[in-house]
Amino acid sequence: MRRFFGLLAVAAINAFTLNAQSATRLVDRRPSVTAGKLDAHVIYDSSYQRPRRVWVYTPPGYDPRAAAPYPLILAFDGDEYRDTMPLPMVLDTLLAAKKAPAFVAVMVDDSAGPVRIADLGNSKRMADFLARQLMPWVRKGWHVTSDPHQVIVTGSSAGGLGSAYVAFMHPELFGNVWSQSGAFWRGAEASNSEPYEWLTSQVKAGPRKPVKFVLDVGALEDHATLGGSGPNFRDANRRFRDALEAKGYEVTYTEVPGGNHAPQWWQVRLPDGIVLLSAGWSHGQVKTTPQTSNTAALLIAVSPVNEQVVWVSGSQGAYVRTTDGGTTWRAARVPGADSLQFRDVHAVDANTAYLLSIGNGNQSRIYKTTDAGANWTLQFTNPDSAGFYDCMDFWTPKRGIVIGDAVGGEVVILTTSDGGAHWTRVKPSLLPPAQPNEGSFAASGTCLVTAPGGHAWIVASNPDHGRVLHTSNYGMTWSVDTLPLTTRAGSGPQSIAFRDVDHGMALGGGNAAQPGDVLAAFTNTGGKRWTTRTSPPLRTGAWGGVYVPGAARPTIVAVGPAGAVWSADEGATWTPIDTLNYWSVGFASPRAGWAVGTQGKITKLSGF
Repeated sequence: MRRFFGLLAVAAINAFTLNAQSATRLVDRRPSVTAGKLDAHVIYDSSYQRPRRVWVYTPPGYDPRAAAPYPLILAFDGDEYRDTMPLPMVLDTLLAAKKAPAFVAVMVDDSAGPVRIADLGNSKRMADFLARQLMPWVRKGWHVTSDPHQVIVTGSSAGGLGSAYVAFMHPELFGNVWSQSGAFWRGAEASNSEPYEWLTSQVKAGPRKPVKFVLDVGALEDHATLGGSGPNFRDANRRFRDALEAKGYEVTYTEVPGGNHAPQWWQVRLPDGIVLLSAGWSHGQVKTTPQTSNTAALLIAVSPVNEQVVWVSGSQGAYVRTTDGGTTWRAARVPGADSLQFRDVHAVDANTAYLLSIGNGNQSRIYKTTDAGANWTLQFTNPDSAGFYDCMDFWTPKRGIVIGDAVGGEVVILTTSDGGAHWTRVKPSLLPPAQPNEGSFAASGTCLVTAPGGHAWIVASNPDHGRVLHTSNYGMTWSVDTLPLTTRAGSGPQSIAFRDVDHGMALGGGNAAQPGDVLAAFTNTGGKRWTTRTSPPLRTGAWGGVYVPGAARPTIVAVGPAGAVWSADEGATWTPIDTLNYWSVGFASPRAGWAVGTQGKITKLSGF
């Protein structure tokens, strides 16, 4: 995306008192802006065999035990970015104005002259230092993200080139580049000789990397470098931009009117790139808010209708309901159902909901209310003593589906098209044969998920294999694919979630889960093919997991008896939320989700 625009005129800059000679951190003295903390460190750079100064900024209210880690900014020319630019003040003010999230910032000293260019001029040694030393050191010492999509690397002139280079070399660490007047005219390894524009040539020759770019250059930076023999900054930036766009990178490019190659131009524009790159990121951190359910029952499934209306089901015939986002919950029991465990709930609106109980024979039932629980209709009672129903979901308020454990070598599925007035078993001849002793885990109500257009996915397993059943036509026909998740008695595929008809995740776990088990898989083919992902860092794996609708990036939250975690990269990395005992989770939006579990536990989740 190419944009030519003027300054964002972020109010932060108007309050700055700039002093390039200052040896200490500058502070915005307005009472409304709280300053973060800046600490100086010296680490030994084994790549360059010399000590290196590093300054680390932490935001106001920094909490090393926060539920979610902080996004990170890495800036080159640390001494300049500490004071002259000044990055800490910019971050304080953007945070106070709610223009950007609370960042941790690391400012790296690059000395001056030839030593600086050796650091920043397409230097493999510098990239190695960052990847092998600096980033592990930062992540060990501060509560920062491991998600490259929430890491910005920035610099000006040679620092702008260095930012783009290290992200190109290590996209697993740096997912965003903010380059101001980047020296893209340089050759390889700080060369001042032809061939020039080495990084541009590498972009053209290589595959696209998962990196976003914001590039600035002054409109007046049109003077040839190297005393007239080298390319000029403006044209080199244009060619770098063109190479990125030709490869499909997301690029925001600005030629600053009247802009020259000088810090006074970079100072004013610095906030703009941070705001652009962090747009859609949480301006706080993932927040957990305990809520009072008014029941001590085990809560097992949750179904948000919207940010205000949520239904939850549980043991002892219990259900709870809120119409104010969880500020208050009304707890009740279905009459005559005190012995039942309602392992799944599907809410239509504030008045209408379905409950599914589990158990052998007539313990598996479906109830429905249309008057907010004042009355419940028993719609279905399992007639087969060997049957056991697990999960349900709906395509529309009237069209739904239920999965049960296999009986007699046959998969058992019920469907309705009239709001549950009639529940009909799908003919076994239309379904794939069951595996021996196959069933689905009924721990969270998430072993089955539907999607518009008649799609549904079910995870099922026996102690030897896990698999996914998929329909694209409301259950008329089905396909099967084997899951690469670890299965054994007491552990296997527990949950399946899709964010569209192509992209989804299967999550596993159980009381028998063991360290080293594969407990996460991802598909981008609608379930035709699955690849393993990093297992959620939960001792007994994930018992429930859902995508967060409306999140800026694909975000999935997984829960289990060992806590809650989330991932914004389809399970490549996971971030802990807490360590409470949960069984299920559901979301209405990035601002409103609920995890439910033992002893009537309900925790509201927000900030995704």
